[in-house]
This record gives sequence, structure tokens and C-alpha cells, in this order.
Amino acid sequence: MAGTITLLKLELLKEKRNEFIKWIPILLIALVFAVWLPSSYNTINQYPQPEQFNLIEKGIQLSQETGKPLKNEWSAGYWIEWLGGKPTAKGGYGEEQDYNKSIVISMNEQLNEGLDRECLKVMESMKLKLYDCN
Repeated sequence: MAGTITLLKLELLKEKRNEFIKWIPILLIALVFAVWLPSSYNTINQYPQPEQFNLIEKGIQLSQETGKPLKNEWSAGYWIEWLGGKPTAKGGYGEEQDYNKSIVISMNEQLNEGLDRECLKVMESMKLKLYDCN
């Protein structure tokens, strides 16, 4: 009698183990998606985006049309150069720039703050902004 109960317990354990083993592939697939989806979203939304290239092209064009120099923060320097412009900073933090009477490509929200100039925001794409400063 005791041997029969032990055999029944073993059979139940085998069934539970088999049920658990059936779930392993599903759990692995879920884990892969849980890791892959957020990272792919971040990769897709990395800089530069087409809208940002449009903003930089517009800045280069505006600079040529108005005769104002194009100035930028270092973050957009290589993009400006790649699109045919002449960046004032690239690849690392540069010196403080005077943005008076300039076309400016910047990530700075407070470009006008505490200064004697007025910068009009012409265009914005994600964090990148195009200003026309007087």
C-alpha cells in the first residue's frame, strides 16, 4: 500500500515536471522579447533622425540666405559637416560662443536667458532646435 502511494506521488511529480517543461520555451521567448523590445525602441529613436537632418539642412540654407554665420553646439557638429556645412564646434565641448547675429543649432532651451539678444526658434526636432539670433 505504501509503495502504491509512493508510485502515485512520483507519477504526479513527473506530470508536474512535464507541465513545467512545456512552459520553458514560452518563458524564454517572453524573456527575449522583454529584453529586445525596449532596446530596439531605443535604437530606432537614436540620433540622428531624418527630421534632425532636415533641421540642420534648413540651418545651413538659412545661414547662406541671410549671410549670418552658422553656429552650433558640439553635439551637432559632425552632422553639420556631413551635410556640407562648417561647424563651429564638434566632437566635444568647445569654447563659449557668441550667438549674436547668428543662425544657431542647439539643444539649449534657454538660449535667450540673461543675454542681450533675441533668438527666434525657427524649427525644433526632438531635442535639437534651430534659432535665428539678432
